[in-house]
Amino acid sequence: MYPRWVSVLAFCISLAIGWFTPSFPVLNQGTPQSAIPEKNAPQGAHAGTRIAASSSSPASRARKRLDPVTRATRFDELYSFVKDHIGRKPVANDALQVRNSAWMHLFGLATQPAQLERVTELFFKWRESERNFDDKQVQAFIRKRITLLLTL
Repeated sequence: MYPRWVSVLAFCISLAIGWFTPSFPVLNQGTPQSAIPEKNAPQGAHAGTRIAASSSSPASRARKRLDPVTRATRFDELYSFVKDHIGRKPVANDALQVRNSAWMHLFGLATQPAQLERVTELFFKWRESERNFDDKQVQAFIRKRITLLLTL
């Protein structure tokens, strides 16, 4: 376990680097929406008219949080799948492979430091199967580790 000052320092560094910036881009500041041409705008006689976008509003696309029981169940299922399908000689006898996004899902589903430690035990088997971690996966792991340490 890290001392508390290490986790606070890592959190401050992550803020300085910009890991916790909003995930939505700020587009077209100061430009009126009507002045921006659309990619799929029709040419010819109807060039001045706009085609209506999809009717789904941001409220209808809102994500729902998983309840703790469902979250733990999904974590355990994904953990056992990854554990059985990685390594030099995987335990599972099927042709299924583990995608890189499975790590992101495991990091996202972990709610306790013990769950994240279980995930870290699989890192060696992943590297043993000659697979690498991307920068996104490393940053997501560090971000999740910091948030779990700060919630203690």
